[in-house]
Amino acid sequence: MTNHWKKYKRWFIRHPRVLGLIQWTKTHSLPGFVGIPIYSVFLFVWNEAKEERLNLRANSIAFNFFLAIFPFTLFLLTLISFLPLEDVESYIVAWHNSIRNVLPQDVDTFLFSDVIKGIFDLHRGDLLSVGFILAILFASEGMLSMLHGFEKDYTHAFKSRTIIHKRLVALALTGSSGILLTLSFIVVGFGNTVVSELVDRPGMGWLTRWGLYGIHWLVTLSLVWLLVSIIYRYGTPTRQKLSLFAPGTNVATFTIVIFSFLISYFFNRFGTYNKVYGSIGAIIVTMLWIKYLVLILLIGFELNASIATLATPASGMSKPENLIDPKPGQ
Repeated sequence: MTNHWKKYKRWFIRHPRVLGLIQWTKTHSLPGFVGIPIYSVFLFVWNEAKEERLNLRANSIAFNFFLAIFPFTLFLLTLISFLPLEDVESYIVAWHNSIRNVLPQDVDTFLFSDVIKGIFDLHRGDLLSVGFILAILFASEGMLSMLHGFEKDYTHAFKSRTIIHKRLVALALTGSSGILLTLSFIVVGFGNTVVSELVDRPGMGWLTRWGLYGIHWLVTLSLVWLLVSIIYRYGTPTRQKLSLFAPGTNVATFTIVIFSFLISYFFNRFGTYNKVYGSIGAIIVTMLWIKYLVLILLIGFELNASIATLATPASGMSKPENLIDPKPGQ
């Protein structure tokens, strides 16, 4: 089986069209790549992914994010409690209904039925306390582990940060994420209610109906993009701040949305975790979901890091490509 695979691999990479495509990528760039050849960028990402063992890093970060779910939910509900809303629970339901289609059913049940409902009932009217301070501290652990994964040894393009600096950045990103999610709670929850009322009106044409749904999802996608963009821009210790429209940001955002739809469809149609593991299956699916979201964020970071590194060549290097050219014989 291995010999057959190697044979097909050699045939593929030596195919004239494949060789022509590779040669084309060595002389062409893409928007946002600041003139760096496509080949150089993706070879850099590939080499870094192998050296950094992204899968192991994603497992470690995902575990910390999973532990941070409970304190972050407490922190988020505390922020929501400050909103001038008469019936917060109805907004939570509307928000839930608008995003449940992109969540696997087990993850949906675990997050909304177990975690959010449990914390909301337990801390109703008494969220602002010492527990709030502890909540944001523990919630920032997930973001702190992500910041560790955003570090590079290329000192000409990346700067080092002290432990205290990283902790402060993690707290700031956690707080800004909470505020952004609170805003999305208002926009998405309110928008979902408005769209539902409008599309149910008699005489509403199908084109208008789909247009309203399209606007609603465009707003949701924009909020996801903004969150990812903030994490990359202020979480990555590059000497030059990343653009809000960095290629890695765009790739990660669209991949997260598409992946969430696909994994939701798969687990809802074919998943058997509940049958095998019972109620603990929801925790397993949630861990897997978080793990792959983190992996997507790390890949997006590597894409941004490759452009930042290659666009700022080290002293004495004539071409950025020298950073990633494979050794002879490889």
